[in-house]
Amino acid sequence: MGGFWIWQLSVTAVLVSASALYLRGWLRLLRYQPARQSPTARRAAHRALALFLAGLALLSIALLSPLHLLAEQYFTARTAQHLLLIGAAPSLLLSANPLPVLAQGLPARWLGWLARCSRLTPAVAQTGRALTSAGAVWVLFAATFWLWYDPALHQATREHGWLRAVEAGSLLGTAVLYWWRITGAWPRTHRPLPTVLRIGYTFAGVVAIKAVGVIFMFMPDALYAYAAVFQFGNLAVSDQLLGGVIFWALGGSVYALTALLLLRQWLGQEENKPGLPENAWATEEAMLAPGLKK
Repeated sequence: MGGFWIWQLSVTAVLVSASALYLRGWLRLLRYQPARQSPTARRAAHRALALFLAGLALLSIALLSPLHLLAEQYFTARTAQHLLLIGAAPSLLLSANPLPVLAQGLPARWLGWLARCSRLTPAVAQTGRALTSAGAVWVLFAATFWLWYDPALHQATREHGWLRAVEAGSLLGTAVLYWWRITGAWPRTHRPLPTVLRIGYTFAGVVAIKAVGVIFMFMPDALYAYAAVFQFGNLAVSDQLLGGVIFWALGGSVYALTALLLLRQWLGQEENKPGLPENAWATEEAMLAPGLKK
């Protein structure tokens, strides 16, 4: 541990490597693709870079900052860490559509090997598409999130460091899959969901998270061995109850904001649709009341 930050070698190496690969690929694409030289394309590229680096920064806060240590002692800190892993960090990372840029950051010989490995047989590709359908991904995301709040398993993560790493990795991994389906980031192995369905699918993530918050808010007895009690004036609030309030109040905020942005995008698309020419609707037949025929 260095200072108040936990310099876990594996996590630090992954985050630094991802940053370096993305920056190398980003500079390559910006330099050698003429289409990226336009002002609009450059703004989009800079926005993607900012999103990706912000996502990595939030991952470092979740896994390397004092929050990681506090999450062993306080349930509220654990909920905050989980919200970063399943919401804020993966939403930023996937909104940057990072894989094409990361691939460009690899050495040329690795790109050829990666291309050969990505060639799947039809049976394997079909199975992969079935396992990553929108419904299957939501079930996997919700089930993984709920699993780690099983009392026995949750307590075990406080006693075994390796299990804590499995918890963080599985939460982040399933959240990345879920945000992959929301954002439509590469690889695009499925037909993109219509915008209206994407809005509903995003809100489904809110339901999965807030359901846990409701349980903790109304559970009469503590499920976990966190002893902390927070004092707000004359009101004493247990660690578990406050964690439930955080899940209920903030748990789905990133998902809800994304759904609202998608709704705004959809309304803008509807507004910009060209109107029908007058000769298509201003006919005597079209003006008749429904059910009447000439």
